[in-house]
This record gives sequence, C-alpha cells and structure tokens, in this order.
Amino acid sequence: MAGIIPTTTPSQDIYIESDRSSHIDFQNVKTASDTMKKNPKLEFSQADLLKLLSYLEGELQARDVVIAALKSEHVKQFIYASRNKTHLSDPNAALFRDNLALTGNLVSRQSSTAAAQSELAMRMFARQQLDSLEKAIFNQRHTHMKLIGVMKDSEEKHKHLMNELEEEKQKHERDTAQGDDITYGLEVERTRLKQDLESEKQAYKKLEKDLKKLQETIDAERARMKPIVLLLLAERKRIIMKYIEERKRSEDLAQILSEEKLRVDTIAEGLEEESKKSLRMEAELEKQAQSFDVERKQLIASLGNDEKKIKDQELEINQLKAENEMLRKQARLPSGVPQLPAKGMNVRAVSDPLDDNSASPMMSSVAKVVQPTATVSSVPVSGPSEYLTFSCQSLDMFSRNLASTFFHE
Repeated sequence: MAGIIPTTTPSQDIYIESDRSSHIDFQNVKTASDTMKKNPKLEFSQADLLKLLSYLEGELQARDVVIAALKSEHVKQFIYASRNKTHLSDPNAALFRDNLALTGNLVSRQSSTAAAQSELAMRMFARQQLDSLEKAIFNQRHTHMKLIGVMKDSEEKHKHLMNELEEEKQKHERDTAQGDDITYGLEVERTRLKQDLESEKQAYKKLEKDLKKLQETIDAERARMKPIVLLLLAERKRIIMKYIEERKRSEDLAQILSEEKLRVDTIAEGLEEESKKSLRMEAELEKQAQSFDVERKQLIASLGNDEKKIKDQELEINQLKAENEMLRKQARLPSGVPQLPAKGMNVRAVSDPLDDNSASPMMSSVAKVVQPTATVSSVPVSGPSEYLTFSCQSLDMFSRNLASTFFHE
C-alpha cells in the first residue's frame, strides 16, 4: 500500500502551470498588440517582423522543450519508483502481509515509516516539479522582457534608418544639381576604360598566339618523345621479365642452398657421430691393445715356461732314449754276462738326479720295470727280454706323443 505512488497531482500541477504560462504569454502578446494599436505610426519593416517572429517561435519551441522535459522527468520518476518499490503483486510483500495478518499487528512500525517516507518522497517530487515550473515561468517572463527590449531597439533603429533615408534623399537632390559635372567625368572614365579594354583584348590575342605556339611545340616534343617512351616501356618490360626470371632462379638457388644446408647438417651430424664412434673405437682399441699387450706378455712368459719345460722334457727324453739304448744293448748281450745288475743300478742312479723335483709317473714306471731285472739270476729266461723291448717301444711312443703335444701348444 505504501509503495504505490499517486501520479495525479504532479501531472495536474504540470498542466495547470503550463496553462498559466501560456495564459501569461498570451497576455504579454496582447499587451504588445495593444501598444502597437496605441502607436499606429510605429511601422516595422519586413526584416524586423521576421526577426520578431523568429524570436517568438524560438521562445515557443523552448517552452515546448521545457514541457516535454518535465513530462519525461515525471515518467522517469514514476518508472524508477515503480521498479524500486514493492507492489501488491510482490511475493515478499505478500509474505510480509501474511505474517502481519497471522501475528495480528496489521499496522506495524515499519509499514508506517515506509508510508511516511513514500509520502515525503511524493511531496518532494511535487515540490521539485513546482520549482521547475516556476523557473520556466521566470525564464518565459525574462524572455518576454527581452523581446520587448528588442522591439524597442528595432523601433529606434527604424527611426534612425528613416532619418538616414531623409538625409540621403536630400543629398540625392543636391547631387542631381551637380549631375552635369558628374556625367562629364563619367564619360571621360568610360573612354579611358574602353581604351584599357582594347589594350587588354590585344594582349589577350597575343597571349593566345603564344599559347598556340607553345601547344605546337609541345605536340612536336610529344611526337618526338613517343618512340623513346615506347622504347623505354619495352626496356622496362624486358627488365621486369629478367627480374622475374632472376627472382625465380634466386628462389630455386635458395631452395637448393637450403637443401644443401640440410644435407651438410645431416653429414655434419653423421661425421660427428662417426667421430664419436671412432673415438670410442680408438678407446676400445687402446684398451684391447693394452689387454693384448698384457696377454702377449703373459703368453711370452707362458711360452718361456713352456720352452723351459720342453727343454727339460727333451733332456728327459734324451736321457730316456739313452737308457732305452742301454737297455736294448743289455738285452742283446748273452745271458751269462754278470753286468746287468750294475747297469740297472746305474740307470737308476742316472734317472734319479733328473727327477728330483719334476719326475713324471713315466720315470717311476721305467724304474719299476728296470728294478726287477737287477734281481734276475744268470739263468737264461726268454720272457723278461721281450717285456723289456715292449716297454721300451711304449716309452718311445709316449715320449713322441708328449713332444708332439708340447709342440702343438
């Protein structure tokens, strides 16, 4: 209820004030017309009347603008109040009213303050409208007084112009008396001007001739320059075609250069990789060379040891061969010879010093084979001699196999 704005009073005030202002303007116009009727001798020219009419139209238009502005302001205030204040259809206001109805307090302090505020706002709005209308009325009066002053000024100017016209009329009458002298002077001036005109015509003709000559020379120069221009155009076309070809060739060369740069970059990358790979291979080769040197030294050392062993074994083989020969010789001797035990002991003595630290099982087997022969009797026996020959052959084959294995190693 408090949010609804009564819009009847301000609009009525606006219309009343506008009627008052229009009534005042009509009264002012009526007073001006009365003053004109009282002074029938006061006559305005057409320019002054048009000026006064334009002033009146301007004031009327200003009044219409002020009225339209006041109406639009009133509409804006009404729309603003209707947007920012609650209505009966507002759900929040409806809930508030329902709450008041349930509690039994229909007129609360908040609603009364809201109503008072809205009433105060409406009064302030109406006061503002009245102030604006009073200002408009004051401006209209001020402009009316201005128009009266302008009309007075125009009357004074009209009087001044009438006086000037009277003076000019009297002066013209005096000048007509002196018209003969003036006509003579005018005739003299006319003849002088005719002479000047003739001289100007001759100068104009001369200039036309000069212009014609210049035009002919320009045409001749143009005809002379035409083949040169055509030649220059052909040369320009040829240069443009050559420029296009050179640009195309430069683009092709640039493309080839870019491809070559890419290929060079790839080759450089490949060379860099190859250099890194070669450095790695050199490092590996150095490591392998060092390992090969170490292995070579080890092999040389092992070869020296093997050669020493081979020499020892060759010496042992030679000794075994000598023992074998001695055993064969002893086997070929007659059975009645009593020297076999002594020789067997000598063979034992010869073989023992050679095998103090490196005696092989082969030597021990030979000693075992030779040792029983020392205890044989002088009775001739055929079995032991055959056994000795077989053992000597087996020793010879074993020594050959051993030598061949050492040589292969």
